[in-house]
Amino acid sequence: MKYIVYCVRDRLVGFGALLPDTSEANAIRNFAVSMRSNPTVRDYDLYALGEYDTASGAIVPFPVPKLVITGTDAATLYASDGGSSNAV
Repeated sequence: MKYIVYCVRDRLVGFGALLPDTSEANAIRNFAVSMRSNPTVRDYDLYALGEYDTASGAIVPFPVPKLVITGTDAATLYASDGGSSNAV
């Protein structure tokens, strides 16, 4: 199985722990939930860094990290309904 490897970048500190996920929509949803009550959402962004193949163990980085969504945009995904629907 292949996963995309994501990472949250804190603009003040740098990139954090690697977060493999099976789909971009799921990664965005998880990130958005974590941003919902964060008072400093503007400091965080979600990036895709590469692909992880569980069969071979290989991690293939993307040439350049890809910005998936900003913390500010992620925080607004659930703002209109209080988080009760699947906005992604």
